[in-house]
Formats: sequence, C-alpha cells, structure tokens
Amino acid sequence: NSVSNQDTNSINYYSIRISNISCDIKEDDLFQLCQSFGSINEINIPYDRQTNLGRGFAYVRFKKKECAKQAMDVLNGYGYDYRILKVEYAKKRPPSTKA
Repeated sequence: NSVSNQDTNSINYYSIRISNISCDIKEDDLFQLCQSFGSINEINIPYDRQTNLGRGFAYVRFKKKECAKQAMDVLNGYGYDYRILKVEYAKKRPPSTKA
C-alpha cells in the first residue's frame, strides 16, 4: 500500500489527482469520467497562464472518501483519450504563509 509510506496527514482522502490527461480536457469530460463513482463536490483543472491550456492533470473532489478510493482504484492505469491515466490521492495544500 503506497499510502503507508507517505505522511497520511498530508493526504486528502476525498480528492484524487488524475495525471496524464490531455491539455484540452474540459470539466465536463472529467465529470462524465468520474460521476459513476459517486457525488462530486468539485473539479479543478489547473491551466497554464501563458497558453491557457490545461497542465496535464486535474483534481476531482468527491463528497465521500469511499467514492474517491473506488475512482482511484478503477481509473489508475485506465486508458482514456489515447492516454493511460495515473490516479492517486491528492495531497492537502500546506497552510498559507501570507500575512
């Protein structure tokens, strides 16, 4: 289990990070891909500021952590849009240091 080797406090068990996606993927594409695993709270696709294209990964946050686990188990290694997806739990953001 790869989680046991990591600091479990830094893992967000409700969110998954999907890597190796095409740079032109849309939120609706990810919604269609993930909706069968359960209710989704949020989909976030980071974009490159200069090209306005996706950066090749996205985050999907589910309402239940069981849904995130099932999505991760099924989609990791899954072929989608001529690519093999890499899916893992998202890491929690460190606290902001801005004053």
